[in-house]
Amino acid sequence: MRIVYERLRMENHGGNWREGGVLRSFFARKAFSVRSVTIVVLAALSMGAAGPTGPTKHVVGYTSISFARAPVWIAGDLRIYEKNGINAETVFLRGGIVGTQALISGSASFLASSGSSAVEAILSGADLVILAGYSNLLDQILVTKREMKSAAQLKGARVALNSLAGGSLLAVRITLSALGLDPDRDVTYIALGDPASRLTALKAGIVDATVLTTPFNSIAKKAGFNVFDDIPALKNIDYPADSIIASGDFVAREPALAERMIKSIGEAVQFYRSNKTRSLAIVTKYLRGVSPEDLEDAYVRYLSGFRDKPVPSIKGIQTVLQWSKHPKAKTADPTRFVPRQSVK
Repeated sequence: MRIVYERLRMENHGGNWREGGVLRSFFARKAFSVRSVTIVVLAALSMGAAGPTGPTKHVVGYTSISFARAPVWIAGDLRIYEKNGINAETVFLRGGIVGTQALISGSASFLASSGSSAVEAILSGADLVILAGYSNLLDQILVTKREMKSAAQLKGARVALNSLAGGSLLAVRITLSALGLDPDRDVTYIALGDPASRLTALKAGIVDATVLTTPFNSIAKKAGFNVFDDIPALKNIDYPADSIIASGDFVAREPALAERMIKSIGEAVQFYRSNKTRSLAIVTKYLRGVSPEDLEDAYVRYLSGFRDKPVPSIKGIQTVLQWSKHPKAKTADPTRFVPRQSVK
């Protein structure tokens, strides 16, 4: 599999993209700096947020600016966490690597991210558990440049992802395979960060394709790009797209707090279903610049995607294990990735 990590930046004058350096091994050269920055920044945030005698502040991280994070934002903005006894603060942690390191270091208590990231980390020895799963939609949708209208044209393509690990990479591998391509040989993967950056790179011709969640895929379709949102082989796939992850040690020490977190997400989903106007008002604060029409499309899509009872899907975990290249994946018991209270 060809993987490239490129730093791209937009020049203020002229709007032209210029390529920066190429890192051949993202993990080898970035792991220490990611860990150090995460520990320092989030530890400072936590200590500053809670007074010396006040309740412990629990950071609830989320790894992408996506409509799929709506329940996490709703629970924070409406103080649902607080109502359920959690002194929480929601914090954006860019990408699964940074988020996972924050959990492992203890800088964050909970993380809203793809369950596939947690499965891979657990297989590698990380003390993590999938505490809740509030959506099993494979919501990473393939988008290609205008001239690429068939799957066969993707051979040799440069595909932009949020990061080179975790949910986005696994989702695109599943999608490409469903289209009859070899995801490990036929394309090159490039890490470009958030959906807006990837869409801009696609428009500029820096990349040939990317994967986008709703509503960004709708924006791309209106701009004339090809959106592969109707792939028969993916209609009934169960995938742990949106999960709440925590460290195993934290859940063992704070089982009641973990239960309250599951309850909070469930209540946020119920609020989402019954309060469209207020829910969209909250999401709009985080997804700035998205049109009301595109937000409406996203709301409808996730109305059926969000689960009232955010229980992790064992079948979804099995999907990840089936596609994982980790040597321990094929023999792993899918129930080992969730704590007991999550499967009640």
